[in-house]
Amino acid sequence: MGYYDLFAPFYDGSVEQHYVAQRAAAIDSLAIEAGQTVLDLPCGTGLSFAGLRAAGAGKVVGVDFAQGMVKQAKKRVDEEGWSDVDVVQGDARTVSLGDLNLEQPVDRLLICLGLTCFPDWEAAFDNLWGLLAPGGRCSILDIHAEKRGFYGLVAIFAAQADVRRPVWRPLEDRSEDFSRVDVESTALHGGTLFVASGQKPA
Repeated sequence: MGYYDLFAPFYDGSVEQHYVAQRAAAIDSLAIEAGQTVLDLPCGTGLSFAGLRAAGAGKVVGVDFAQGMVKQAKKRVDEEGWSDVDVVQGDARTVSLGDLNLEQPVDRLLICLGLTCFPDWEAAFDNLWGLLAPGGRCSILDIHAEKRGFYGLVAIFAAQADVRRPVWRPLEDRSEDFSRVDVESTALHGGTLFVASGQKPA
């Protein structure tokens, strides 16, 4: 994950422009209720924080494995003066409620552009699902392609991502009211962007 440490200072200006509307769609699919706690992992530089707060989140906890991303996310929080947003460095496969300084499971779980990159992504999802309260919702924004084209190969080289992974399936298998919707994509994405969402059984 050293790539993300190096790339973190440049991420917002170079990559995020290709995901603004799609990130907003993922946040909308969470159907956040006022005051709820949202886990945003991987949070990257914190680009979802403002949208989650605007949607009604009472507390946002952002987690990323890359220290460079965590540094940028904390800088964003400090500059905005957000007292309701915490940022933690952690591994999706092992992070716990204690690591997040939370006593109760989270109400909403947002996983943006992570499962195609995580090592042991299925174990990572299992752990994150365990942090979500019964009745809570999870939304995934990610990319899929049956075959890797040129930009899919670029993603593997640069971001250590495998766009062939069916990363929505663990959510589909475990959730109620599952939905998977393709969102606006271009060749630069290396596949089809989608938002998958579902509710954890109560």
